[in-house]
Amino acid sequence: MKAQKYLLTGLLPLTLFLNSCSGESSNEARHSDTGQEKQIIELLENSINVEWTAYKTTEKLPVKGVFNEVKLETQLNKGESPEEILNDATVSIDINNLTTGNADRDVKIKTLFFGLMKNSGRIKGRLTYSDEKWKLNVTMNETTVNVPVVVNFEENTFHLKSTIQLAEFNALEMLASLNKACYDLHKGADGISKTWEEVDVEGTISFKSK
Repeated sequence: MKAQKYLLTGLLPLTLFLNSCSGESSNEARHSDTGQEKQIIELLENSINVEWTAYKTTEKLPVKGVFNEVKLETQLNKGESPEEILNDATVSIDINNLTTGNADRDVKIKTLFFGLMKNSGRIKGRLTYSDEKWKLNVTMNETTVNVPVVVNFEENTFHLKSTIQLAEFNALEMLASLNKACYDLHKGADGISKTWEEVDVEGTISFKSK
């Protein structure tokens, strides 16, 4: 019995060594297990949300808002992942239906910023996924720009973050118009009135498991 015990004890390290060199890493094994655990998901109705953050004053104080009407223009099927479902999805945003928590500011943004744009009724966004990368094309002021995005998928919710540079959309004239109307409101402690050219955008889409 002692000899058998010693034999088993001696074989254990050898077995572990051979397994570690077998060509399948522990990460690959876990990936395989994860793949087996995938389940079908589908879009949760009316779950698309788009919020934005603009900035004023040289201190870069945030002004947050939300678009209240975001329409999905693509028929999305069920699938095992957001990459499978959202690839080539297109959304349309009504820029006349926005809220910042200040009614007077809402009117100024609609009329003095978006209202001066070409085809100012809507903003279009198109998501694509290829080569393991997400891309977002945004069309605004009759200009289409591929904007950088950061995405993650947690607890059946797809999160997307991006930063819009208004100069890329030929929208600096509109920005100047808005800043002129809000000149005193956009002054900081230094007395300088400033409205920033960049706008942060965050979108979420919720799914449910089948």
